[in-house]
Amino acid sequence: MDLHMTRSRPRRNRNPRWRWVVSGVILALVLIVILLVYVLNSVNREEDVKEAAAIQRANETVQLVSIDEVDKFVWYDTTYVIRGKDAANTNQIIWVGKEKVDVKRAADGVDKAYISNQLLSTYPDADIKQITPGIKDGEFVYQAFVNRKDEEGNNRHYYHFFRFDNGQRIGEGYPMPNQ
Repeated sequence: MDLHMTRSRPRRNRNPRWRWVVSGVILALVLIVILLVYVLNSVNREEDVKEAAAIQRANETVQLVSIDEVDKFVWYDTTYVIRGKDAANTNQIIWVGKEKVDVKRAADGVDKAYISNQLLSTYPDADIKQITPGIKDGEFVYQAFVNRKDEEGNNRHYYHFFRFDNGQRIGEGYPMPNQ
């Protein structure tokens, strides 16, 4: 009789550590994702509150029945620019600053398409990233953020400013440092 018996299947490890490690890593990743979503939402919430306050201040000045666009303009100060229609179905543009709210009819100035055409006629190779209405040095302007070639042929980002009322360019633009 053979007293040495062999097992037909191997012994199972009753407490596999790798399962605990993998579970811990997955739990940590889930918690990190939840934290990131929370932080990003809280940042957006703050901006939404500021934008809603600007819209409310604009409506105190001119009652808008619809809002088409809200732009945040930051140069020296922060200005929210709200485009919408009033009760007479007139397109209005409202600049909401810290201390002051200004209103102009959209027809009293040029639009973003006009500014885009101005830029492309001067710099045909320009890549227009953004055109935003705002206030610079007390004047209603459009700010254009553009990627174009500089005098040496290198691609650079520039800020160009144009008057709101007639689309005339203000200065030569502000080049951003190359990285």
